[in-house]
Amino acid sequence: MGIFEHLGFALQLKVLLRPLPFHLHPTLLADPAVQLVLVRGLSPSRDRVRTARKFVRSLNPILSVGLLPLTHQFEEVRDLLRREMDALDDRDQPLAEPILSNMRMVSQWRQRFVTERLAGLADRPRPGRPRTYSDADRLRVVETACTTTPPGATHWSVRSLAEATGVGRDTVHHILRENRLKPHRVGTFLRSSDPNFAAKGIDVVGLYMNPPENAVVLCVDEKTQVQALDRTQPMLPMRPDQIERHTHNYKRNGTVQLYAALAVHAGQVIPRVEDRHRSREFLAFMNQLLRIYPKGDIHVILDNVITHRSEKVQIWHAKPKKQRVIFHFIPTYSSWLNLVEILFNLVQAKVIRRGRFPSKQDLTAKLLAYIERFNQEKRIFQWTKTAEGILRSCTSVTRH
Repeated sequence: MGIFEHLGFALQLKVLLRPLPFHLHPTLLADPAVQLVLVRGLSPSRDRVRTARKFVRSLNPILSVGLLPLTHQFEEVRDLLRREMDALDDRDQPLAEPILSNMRMVSQWRQRFVTERLAGLADRPRPGRPRTYSDADRLRVVETACTTTPPGATHWSVRSLAEATGVGRDTVHHILRENRLKPHRVGTFLRSSDPNFAAKGIDVVGLYMNPPENAVVLCVDEKTQVQALDRTQPMLPMRPDQIERHTHNYKRNGTVQLYAALAVHAGQVIPRVEDRHRSREFLAFMNQLLRIYPKGDIHVILDNVITHRSEKVQIWHAKPKKQRVIFHFIPTYSSWLNLVEILFNLVQAKVIRRGRFPSKQDLTAKLLAYIERFNQEKRIFQWTKTAEGILRSCTSVTRH
């Protein structure tokens, strides 16, 4: 007979568990050792559960005599339980009050167990005002929020959802929080339509994580149409209780194109600033890279824009002296695979977004100054996700 099927100990355990601040489902009575640990409010670690299991086994001689009157077992079980539970954690205070001191409560639970068995140990409806909304009402709120949209709008608010379902606004707000639903927020995703996504992804990730010996791996891209914007009035500096502020209107002083090649395993960036974005400028940048790296193969990771794949580029790449440059194109709509995008994000946040540029020359000088400081720090962006992990993620990108 299992220990929780024994009437006396089942009643004792139920009384012990009553002070816990959470609802106990009857299925939680499956493991006696875990329940003994929970009685003390401790986390059920491996050592504590092992100690509790020893205590459960020690009760077998006591409980093997059959269904004796419960009062005959109080003292011995209580003393054993106090000693073993105190041994679970010396830092905890011993039990303050005698266990099973309320005989009226014991009698009540004993009678429930006799008539209903383990089902009688479940919590009964508690006193107080009955629930205003049923489980079906709550499910209807969740279903409405996830599968429909309000008339004339794109998403639900707490007020509109409460009005449509007939449930109170506070309850709707609680249901949304409980189910972690946020109808006011929206995210984005984009799956690559490249039929060779797997092959290209494995190729690029392989260069990041296991590059050829003595090879140079460069991530090349352009940050196009970088605007030299100047504000129409002086910026107001930050002060206590006041953030930095600038005018919402601006004056445009031209645009530049920032070319950058990130040496993946060296943490160095080769920049070039041009006025236009064409194959001619891209080839000029590639010739600059060949002069910087005069020997050995150069593996260039780049995206699929037309300036990288034009006829001029193909003619240039067919020349014998240029064939040591090996192009590795990332899949379409997968710019996140190009590590140089991290540099462009830093440039956007640290230089461009809050900058004031009275001229293109000023913008160019500040862009190059930031990259020079970046090179002095020698920050290396470490790629950690394997190609297999990326391919697995692509099958569940929407989590639907």
